[in-house]
Amino acid sequence: MHSYSTDNDNYVKVLMVLTIVSAAFNGIINIIIIPSIIKNNLFIQLVSLFLSFFITFELIFGIFDKLLWKFSFFNKIIKCPNISGKWKGTIDNHEFPKVNVDVEIKQSWTKISIKLQSKNAKSKTKALTFYVDDSDNPEIYYVYFNESTTKKLTSHGGTGILTFLKDENRLVGNYYTDKHRENYGDIFLEKIEDVGYLRKLKCYILNHI
Repeated sequence: MHSYSTDNDNYVKVLMVLTIVSAAFNGIINIIIIPSIIKNNLFIQLVSLFLSFFITFELIFGIFDKLLWKFSFFNKIIKCPNISGKWKGTIDNHEFPKVNVDVEIKQSWTKISIKLQSKNAKSKTKALTFYVDDSDNPEIYYVYFNESTTKKLTSHGGTGILTFLKDENRLVGNYYTDKHRENYGDIFLEKIEDVGYLRKLKCYILNHI
């Protein structure tokens, strides 16, 4: 997985909130728990204060990064599209028959991985940016590398632009290859399954109610 960006500054704001929440939890821990364990040693108490803050922050940040940001309440605040899941669709370059593809997207709040698999090639993203402020349907600009699994095709890099149609759970757009292929075409993807921690949590809840 690699880092990605968005066209807003919510990342910094969320980090500030997570820091404040961590400091609050850490304060409770050091006021109630630590003094009862470590008595009459101010130096050790101060060391534990700093160490417990970093541990608390890492824990809260990890939970938010992997899971909480995907819930609609938090997602509306941070304005970061959740496109994680398994997708099926086609690629059409208007010169050859359409190619069926399977796509798996893994995404946390800070990292993402988009892997595409077709009959003769596989590709993955190298860099990506979400543009969310100007439209109800976010746009995704990305750079990818395509590795051919047959000698008939040449491995190459390229760029692409996708629009996330949230109400329809579809990704549509186009791609452009580099000078090794000098090609372009359209991409049509439809989500078929959620993946990752959120799906596991949903399954757990459904199985225990």
